[in-house]
Amino acid sequence: MAARVILNPYSGRWKALKRREEAEAALRQAGIDFDLMQTERPGHGIDLAEQAARQGCSPIIVAGGDGAIGEVVNGLHRARPETPLGPLGILPLGTANDLVHNLGLPLDLAASARAIAAGTTRRIDLGQANAWVFANNSAIGSSPL
Repeated sequence: MAARVILNPYSGRWKALKRREEAEAALRQAGIDFDLMQTERPGHGIDLAEQAARQGCSPIIVAGGDGAIGEVVNGLHRARPETPLGPLGILPLGTANDLVHNLGLPLDLAASARAIAAGTTRRIDLGQANAWVFANNSAIGSSPL
């Protein structure tokens, strides 16, 4: 089955939408067969990721920033809460791309797509607060954004 790309057009303060064609070209150049779905509202990434996981799409690729990654991780967890999540690819289109920086992943879309195509993976721990699962950070009250 093809990879499923979940693009959050708002990531990077709407820059992700402007870079959609660049992201698609990077994936094609890397030889990745994919279907792209674009989120339409807050929380939509959760639903799209859950649906993709239940359909057996692999890998699931987030095209967005840390918020989009958070939604997709929660959708994957919702689909299969008792198993490791993934594989999950990241095309960094966010403002800060904190998780990408923290993991030492490439910021360049072409390099990111090549890493996904190569099947480069690593396991990371997830946190959970109530029903929300997080891969990067969590805040209660004020968050230093």
